[in-house]
Amino acid sequence: MAGIQSTLATLSTLALALSPVHSQAKDLYDMSLKELMQLNVQVASKRDESIQNAPGIITVINSSELKKFGGRNLHDVMRLIPAVQQVYPQFVHRNSVAIRGLTTPSLDKYFLILLNGKPMRDPIFYGVNAPLYEGIPLELIDRLEIIRGPGSVIYGSNAFSGVMDIITKDPDNYPENVIQSRIGSFGTHINEALYNTHFADKKGSLVAAIRTNDSDGWELRFKDTSGIEDSFNNENHAWSGFLELNYSDFSMSIFKADVSEKQTLSNGLIADATQRKSDRDFFALEYNHALNESWQAKLDFSSNSSNIAASQEYDARDTSLEFMTHGQVNQFNIDVGIRYRRNTLIDPDQVKVSEVNYQSAFFQLGSQLSKVHKLVTGLQIINPDTSDIQYAPRISLLSQFNNYLNSKLMYSRAYSTPTGVEFSIHLPNPSGSGPDLFIGNPNLIPTTLDNYDLQFSYTDTNSFAAINFFYAEENHGIALSEVNQGQPFPKVYENTASEEHRGIELEGKLDFNNHIHFNASYSYQTSVDNEGKTDNKLLSNHLFKTGVIYDNLSDLTFSIFNVHHSKPSNRKPVANNYNEKEKAYSHLTFNMNYSLSNFIGNTQLDLNFFIDNALNNKAIMMPDPILTGVNTQPKVAERSYYAGLTLLF
Repeated sequence: MAGIQSTLATLSTLALALSPVHSQAKDLYDMSLKELMQLNVQVASKRDESIQNAPGIITVINSSELKKFGGRNLHDVMRLIPAVQQVYPQFVHRNSVAIRGLTTPSLDKYFLILLNGKPMRDPIFYGVNAPLYEGIPLELIDRLEIIRGPGSVIYGSNAFSGVMDIITKDPDNYPENVIQSRIGSFGTHINEALYNTHFADKKGSLVAAIRTNDSDGWELRFKDTSGIEDSFNNENHAWSGFLELNYSDFSMSIFKADVSEKQTLSNGLIADATQRKSDRDFFALEYNHALNESWQAKLDFSSNSSNIAASQEYDARDTSLEFMTHGQVNQFNIDVGIRYRRNTLIDPDQVKVSEVNYQSAFFQLGSQLSKVHKLVTGLQIINPDTSDIQYAPRISLLSQFNNYLNSKLMYSRAYSTPTGVEFSIHLPNPSGSGPDLFIGNPNLIPTTLDNYDLQFSYTDTNSFAAINFFYAEENHGIALSEVNQGQPFPKVYENTASEEHRGIELEGKLDFNNHIHFNASYSYQTSVDNEGKTDNKLLSNHLFKTGVIYDNLSDLTFSIFNVHHSKPSNRKPVANNYNEKEKAYSHLTFNMNYSLSNFIGNTQLDLNFFIDNALNNKAIMMPDPILTGVNTQPKVAERSYYAGLTLLF
């Protein structure tokens, strides 16, 4: 780490001496809320459209908000999104989120993350996203576009409970290069660097970013499944790199991340805690061409590969080739695409144990029914090797009653295909004796979700408010079940009971003046399965999020953001009461930035101070989504402090 910090210091000195002057991109807080709501997003239809005209419940978090609210990594940032809960499985601590109460145990399988519109799908479990949450450099992000609800009509499998598109910075809008270093509690060191430039002919650009994160970890003290109290520090390390080349109509992106974190194994014993590694290699090519004034065509290829070390090490690759065109004919907006996708899984003996091919086609039509109402209909047809043909339809009625009032009435279906691991894994006990851990099931069928949304929203120059109602029917979920009742192992993957989810979301933003900005959201979600069991995902039913930003429009900003979680549900009956019981809690953060313009020459130096979980001087105890042998574990670290320097040149 000392070597990295020395390198950053050297680069800083060179930057001060050699760098030209650049002006910062316009702060999006200079725009009114109404102007922000009229900005184009891409996540709902893979093309530009305003939030009001997009068929989805959409949240946008821009780089200005990221900077002002703070956060150490992308997983921290997820707290800002209404109706989203962070999930902390024992296997990989910062790996998952739950949207509207929809999640799978320990995996992020229902939430599809994109990078500039390309799927960053974990090819093994479809849900090990720690390399993304820990690895994406925050300084690289222009904005996050998030859909709460299905996106399978456009993106296919795993766009189930939500989709997030990470849009990276464009050198045209963000010409600065950035070097950042932060230190903090638990021996934490976080470094980021961002470099971007245009080619001499102005037809292309290059963007490069790196990130490192090293921490001695915070202490997890609890009674494990043996009933013995002990502790360990969840030491964690991560590094990542990103490179993007754009030239004329072509672009190429590369992302690589490696993360490791000390966590308990499947048996939940502290004595067996070990460093668990995961990685992600992402590569994408895109050709985007304007056919004429009305029609655009795009051809893209993406590849995700990774391996995960457990009792055995599996390698996997997920590739996708897609052609899409969109345009306008009279009052109709038309989107058409075809996609071929392949997922392969290779065991430690380099034997291909699974290969699944998917052929799909999608179509979407938007038509202006009147001055008030717009209708959007769409359908994706998917033909996987492993199941019957799947259909993912969408129909949305979008209404703009006047300059202030809007509504959305929407139905969509999502699907999530079983992974190669769920079909075919055979994971023996790491001790070499005793029962196997996990067993695959070749008879699994895809999980489906039928989702209904109704939203009313109001927007004016200084305020935004919305109320959303949702109802969803989940069928054929996939989970690990005990082969022998009452014995934790072995476990086999099985399709489970159906489940209904319903809830309400309230969200609002208010600009009191140019200096003070306020936002808040409240969400309630509940679920019941076909056996009458309620809220079995071990989550909070109520989330209340509030944030305030003060900006003096010169050199100082500070913010406070709080998420209040109601008491999470637990298993019935609880296995034991070894540890402190789960309870309601508030996760409050404080962030302050102070900017020194013209620090040396024409560079800018930003000073940052961040407090995480400011109200709690001890760890938050919550049930683990997969570990049944203990009532709770430490899941959120106690109060911690961080300070950083950011150089823009």
